Order: sequence, then C-alpha cells, then structure tokens
Amino acid sequence: MRFFVAAKKVLVFGLLCIPVVAYSHYGLSKLTVPSMVTLYVLPFAAVAFVQISTRFRVALNISLYSSACILVVGIYAIEYSLIFQTRYEHRIRAYAAKHGYEPDLRVMPETARDLRAKGTEAYITAKPASKLITIDGRGKIQGLSEKANSLIVFCNEIGKPMTYQSDKYGFNNPPGIWDAG
Repeated sequence: MRFFVAAKKVLVFGLLCIPVVAYSHYGLSKLTVPSMVTLYVLPFAAVAFVQISTRFRVALNISLYSSACILVVGIYAIEYSLIFQTRYEHRIRAYAAKHGYEPDLRVMPETARDLRAKGTEAYITAKPASKLITIDGRGKIQGLSEKANSLIVFCNEIGKPMTYQSDKYGFNNPPGIWDAG
C-alpha cells in the first residue's frame, strides 16, 4: 500500500510540474489554445483523475500508476529534447547572423545526399567505431582515413556544412603534398 501512496505522490508532483515548467519556458502569450489545453488543463485533469482513482481496485491502480508514470516521464523527455533542439538552432542562427550568412541546418547525410543529387559525389565522414573491419577473420582493424579523392562532409556545427576534398590516401591534406616530400 505504501507503494501506491508514494507512486501517487510522485505522479501528482510530476503532473503539477508540467504547467510550472511550461509557464516558466513559454509564459501565456506565446501559446496557441491547443497548446494551453495540453500544457495547463490536461495535467490538472490528470491529477483529478489520480485522486479519484484511489477508489479503484489495487490491480487497476498498479496499471494506471505505472502507465501514467511512463507517460509523464515520456512527456518530460520530449519536452527536454524540443527545448534543447530549439536552443541549439537558435545558437546556430545567431552565429550565422553575426557572421552574415544564412544558416543551413541540414545534418551530414542530408547534405551529402543533396550534393549527390546535384552531381557532386560526396560522402559523410565515418565515425571511428564504424571503421572497424575484419581481415581474414584474424581480428579487427580501424581505418584511419576517408574515401580517397572524394568530397567529404564532416560536420555542420555553425550552420555551414564543412567539407574537404580528400587526397589520394583519403586524408585532409593539400593537393600534391605526398609528391612534394
């Protein structure tokens, strides 16, 4: 029985935090009516339902509290990811405006795909762990370079895709550096 009391308190606290967090982040003026209902009305309705549900059977309460706790955690996770993404895009847009260019918010695979669609053969940089290959079943080795003589898209952290033309061994070196030495 103590589990139900503790779960109920945690659930009620979590549900009541949703409007508080929403108000501190959005206020009232920036939201549409459906958003206000979702962020302000539904949590209070859910708290009322939790208070009423104490009269249900114990097995039903376990299902309700478990499902509701998962739902509340999911809502917080989605909200956090949206806030993080919005802040990240805002920083990129601010940096681009400061330096006088229009930001490009595509991720590396989208940039490479769009370059290929325009006729430029482009590849994304591979993560080190994905470069592990097995040679004759004797063990794994890690490649050190990218595809040779190719356009490599390796990041987009400032709203501008960063690319380079790899040399004949797949490294980011100036042309002819291997022949000069």
